[in-house]
Amino acid sequence: MSTSYWPTTSVRLLSALKTPEDHVAWERFQEEYAPALMEFCQRRGLQTVDAEDVVQSVFLGAYRTLRDLEFSSDRGRFRSWLSTIALRAIWKIREQKISAHWNLFPPQELNRLQVNQRRLADEINETAMTLAIDEVKAEFDPPTWNAFSSVWFDGERPRDVAARLNQTPSWVYKAKFNVLQRLKCVIRRMADGRELDGF
Repeated sequence: MSTSYWPTTSVRLLSALKTPEDHVAWERFQEEYAPALMEFCQRRGLQTVDAEDVVQSVFLGAYRTLRDLEFSSDRGRFRSWLSTIALRAIWKIREQKISAHWNLFPPQELNRLQVNQRRLADEINETAMTLAIDEVKAEFDPPTWNAFSSVWFDGERPRDVAARLNQTPSWVYKAKFNVLQRLKCVIRRMADGRELDGF
């Protein structure tokens, strides 16, 4: 996911946003992020009026939830969180339009819209996974994370990872299982709670 158009996230600004009464911080946040969010939406095919609705939804969601969230010094995590909220808002707008005009779309157009929705759902899942990884990585010692990452992301065989790490294959399987369980827990919490449902 390209984030070249996102502004650099200021840790000081994020801290100020935890105080809803800090109007100067919120104005600065909107000035910095509104253009980036508009571009984010328009790159995903939204018309200006719908993109503006998404931007307002994201700002409202941020206003309602930022005071309760903690972000690490990894500045990419905030962008992932913000873009996940935006993607969910885009998905909802598209889904409402498809449902409202289901019978009016020619079959080919309806199929194209449904394919786009599936792609958007994949992008939501990818950004949610990025958030979850940022959150849980520090909870595991380097060998455990290395084992998980090598098997899950790099596609290495568990026995090769075990030999490289001086461990048994069963240890590698257990490391992978433990990390995956933790990631699932965090993603489930994000999906069920206020963390991504601020609007």
